[in-house]
This record gives sequence, structure tokens and C-alpha cells, in this order.
Amino acid sequence: MTKPLQPLTFENALARIASLIGWASCAQITGASERTVRSWSERDIPGRVRLDAALALDSAWIAAGGDGAPLLECYALRVEADSVAVRACTDALRRHAIDVIRANADAEAALVAATAPGATAADFIVAEREVEEAHSELAGVLPHLRAAAGHNGPTRGDSS
Repeated sequence: MTKPLQPLTFENALARIASLIGWASCAQITGASERTVRSWSERDIPGRVRLDAALALDSAWIAAGGDGAPLLECYALRVEADSVAVRACTDALRRHAIDVIRANADAEAALVAATAPGATAADFIVAEREVEEAHSELAGVLPHLRAAAGHNGPTRGDSS
């Protein structure tokens, strides 16, 4: 039984190439055994197509009349998709950081007003409300910070 191939995977791109030029040709082009090349198209088997082999396979695909370059296109689309996700996380974090800074500034100003000589009960109520809002904004930024850190590299400490 043939396993279904996932879109935007190197395994799928390799299988497309093999459907045009054959597994034996893929093996000859890459200098690997046919079994090894076939295993590169299996997601659950360790080992992936080498970069030099990918270049040779895409070139052979083009020479055989194939349109585009399946392995290159897969690579480029995945890099683009990953960079969109990173930018989205970073942009969201930036927007939340602005909200945190604004809320903290308002809370700080209200705190100063509440400590001024002649401060009223209303000044304390405003300060409490502003501090509560700043606290909420600061807590709300944590998931965005964690997500952006996940896209920009490993987080320090506990990863749970």
C-alpha cells in the first residue's frame, strides 16, 4: 500500500521527480542506492535527500521536461512560510509591547498623582484602575513573548 504524501514536503517533491524520471534514475543521479533514494521519500524513515543530490535531481527533472524544480520550490515555500510565521509573531509581540508600555506609563502617572499632596480618593481609584490595567497588559504579553521566542530560537530555562 502506498502511503499518502504530505504537501510541501521534500518527500513529496522527491516522489514527483521519481514519477517522471524513475527511481533507478534518481539513484544513478545521486550516487545512492535505489533503496536509499526511496527511503528519502518516506517521512518515517531517518535520512533525507542531500543538498547536492537535490540540485542534481531538480536539474534532471528539468532536463526530462518537468516544470519548475520540485525540491527547490518546496524548500523556498517552506522558508517563506516559516518567515511569515516568525514575522507575524514578532509583529504581534511588538504591538503588545507598545500596549504594555502605554499602560505602564499611565499607571506610573496615576501612581505619582495618588502620592501627591492633596491627592483625593478619586486619584487612588484611578491609580488602582491604571495599575490593574497595566498588570493585565503585562500578563497578556506573555503568550506572545513565548511564541516569538519559539520562532526566534530556544527559550532559556523550563520549556514547558
